[in-house]
Amino acid sequence: FDALKERGLWDNTIVIFTSDHGYHLGEHYLWGKVSLFEECARVPLIVRVPGMTEAGSKTEAMVEHVDIFPTLAQLCEVKAPGHLQGRSFVPVLREPKRPLREDVYTVVARQTRLGRAIRTERWRYADWEMPGQFELYDLKNDPRELTNLVKKAKYAEVVVMMKKRLAARRKGASSERGQ
Repeated sequence: FDALKERGLWDNTIVIFTSDHGYHLGEHYLWGKVSLFEECARVPLIVRVPGMTEAGSKTEAMVEHVDIFPTLAQLCEVKAPGHLQGRSFVPVLREPKRPLREDVYTVVARQTRLGRAIRTERWRYADWEMPGQFELYDLKNDPRELTNLVKKAKYAEVVVMMKKRLAARRKGASSERGQ
């Protein structure tokens, strides 16, 4: 930041900081990074746009890494290619309380299998492509994702809804089209 300021670039430079999600450090008895839990799927994202974002502002809006390209394209007034899967989060930068997505999609590879999850504000549903390897977590009442609700009859409608959402997002992911 100091270098941008020293060179007179601070007022016309967009800064985006993000990171890898790192490793589990014993959460869920895991020591790697190949899971669909919040600790693995959530990453830091800090964005500064001169004249638009306010220092210290925060949002609860859900975004995906695929949203960065269309956001930068819009901010730089460059036409984004039509095949992009992401969507610009410029509206959230302007109004941090504004939502962007109703759900976010996560895919991880574990050896020869893919695990896929869909997360809404309240729920995370995961499918590990193996018989019986499904998970449903109530993030409002169980933010650490300790109790899998997928087999509880009380949540059958939620499972159906989340399964449909996951199927729709999977269908829209071009890297998985045709699978």
